[in-house]
Amino acid sequence: MKKLFVFTFIFIVFLTALLRLYNLDNRPAHFDEGGGHAIGVRTLINEGRYIYDPDFHGPFLYHITALAFILFGMSDITLRVTQAIFGILTVGILWLLKDHLKKDALIAAALLLAISPSLVYYSRFAVHDSYFVFFSIAFIVFLFLYSKERKEKYLYLTSASLAFLFTVKENAYIFLAVVGFCFFVEFVIESIRIKGKFSKKIAKNPYTAWIRHNTKQLAISFVIFIVIFATIYTSFFRYPQNFIIAISEPFNHWLKKSTEQSGFVQPVEFYFRILREYDTAILFFGLLGIITPFFANNSYTRFASIFGFLNLIIYLLMPYKEPNNIVHAVLPLAIASLSFFEQLKKNIKK
Repeated sequence: MKKLFVFTFIFIVFLTALLRLYNLDNRPAHFDEGGGHAIGVRTLINEGRYIYDPDFHGPFLYHITALAFILFGMSDITLRVTQAIFGILTVGILWLLKDHLKKDALIAAALLLAISPSLVYYSRFAVHDSYFVFFSIAFIVFLFLYSKERKEKYLYLTSASLAFLFTVKENAYIFLAVVGFCFFVEFVIESIRIKGKFSKKIAKNPYTAWIRHNTKQLAISFVIFIVIFATIYTSFFRYPQNFIIAISEPFNHWLKKSTEQSGFVQPVEFYFRILREYDTAILFFGLLGIITPFFANNSYTRFASIFGFLNLIIYLLMPYKEPNNIVHAVLPLAIASLSFFEQLKKNIKK
């Protein structure tokens, strides 16, 4: 491993930390931070009570912020410090890909994530989005590592990342649907390559074969998901009713809220305007990543392209738009950017 890569990556992580931790208490708490989340955390600490309400999103924020308050006291810094830490980890986790992707591509993607105005801002803001971004990229990183190395630990870490994602915010349903569509596309492509009847195509599809040969690992992954999901939603099994609420209510609640023409309704171009004015680099390279499969068509570029494109379109078309949801477009575009940088480096070498 080149020393220059190590030094550059460490510098980018240091820059990430500086942008997220420096003067973290330089502004008063926003209403969402203090009026909603801090009060919920204080109730959890003082009364040990947490009742899940989809309007205030998942329980992960309340429990991890409560831990910060218990360990370091209650302040504007401890209210936001866990978001900042997860923002740093979002960049740091790319280190795990160093043996499989071009190092120049990793450096470029890490830098984009480090200095993204949207990601920096919401890593310094006591809302759920910094956690969501981290567990989203963790899911993708561990899934990619599993596809390359076939080590069971990466499959289990993928499942754990998805479980934590569902405890953060209900946007996890959108994330899972997009990832599921990516797998469906690959399943169809593999089926088309297999000659014969439809039943033969299904039986010999490598994805079908993988499921047949990994039932034990899938069962363990499911148990990991359920244990994490249930533990956090029930506040360590003190409020079992939260588990039922978390299964039955959030999807319909947010589906209705995000499709009705009321509340935080904004025009289609709302997020695009933010991307254009603040995250210009990620938008530009992300769009290049989305069209990369036209020039280098493989499962990796297809995933990055579909993931980036569908998330962007879904959030643009969704009438219910809050500014903090911009991160759900920024991260997929950053993943698409990484795909573009990877293919660009390969073409340059050729």
